[in-house]
Amino acid sequence: MREFASGLLLLTGALFCLITGIGMLRTKDTYAKLHIGTKCLTVGASLVLLGAGLRLPTGLGTLKVVLMVILLWITNPLATNALARGHFLNSRLEE
Repeated sequence: MREFASGLLLLTGALFCLITGIGMLRTKDTYAKLHIGTKCLTVGASLVLLGAGLRLPTGLGTLKVVLMVILLWITNPLATNALARGHFLNSRLEE
């Protein structure tokens, strides 16, 4: 049962990452690309990490993976916000 859940999480996370890549190629706007990258890739990478964490034999390894997911959920939106703000300020200076 644990391997099935792990495989399902890994497959779903890989699908989210694939959808993110397709969305990045289809959009032209920088802000739309940042939005796609933040939302979909955060969920996709989290699912892949959780799926890999379920395959670990010890509880300590799973705890480390959960901490990585929490760190990812905190830092990815903050980094995207900083990138969007930098792009906005740079585009204002060019005008």
